[in-house]
Amino acid sequence: MSETIKEVLKIVVLQSGEHLVGGLIELTDEEGKGICFSIKHPYVLRLVPSTEFPTEEENKFVINFAKWLPFSPNINYRISYPSIVTIADVDEGVYNVYMEKFGHLYENSTETTNEWKKFNPGENEK
Repeated sequence: MSETIKEVLKIVVLQSGEHLVGGLIELTDEEGKGICFSIKHPYVLRLVPSTEFPTEEENKFVINFAKWLPFSPNINYRISYPSIVTIADVDEGVYNVYMEKFGHLYENSTETTNEWKKFNPGENEK
C-alpha cells in the first residue's frame, strides 16, 4: 500500500544560522516517538538588498534562494533535533515565490505523494 506523506512548507533555522525553506515532516519510530525531521528540496533563504532602489530611503530587498548542499544529488535530508533553533510558517510572499520556482520538483517526485495545504498562516499548527 502506498503511504501518503504530508509535507508542509516551513522555514527551518539551523544552529549554523542558515534559514532553510522546504517541505518538512517529522520522522517517527513505530511507537510514534520523534526521531528527526526530514526536509525535501531545501533552499537557503536570504534577503539581498535590491539594486533597483539605490536610495537609503527605499531599503528594498529581494528574496534569494540558493540550493542547500548544491553538490549533492539528494532531495531529502534528515536534520537532527539539536541542529534546529526554530521552525516557522512561511509568509504568503515566500510561499508563492518558492512554489513558483520549485513547486514542479514535487510534481515530478516519485518518492512521496505530497498534499500541500493552501497558504494560511497558523493553519498547520497542532
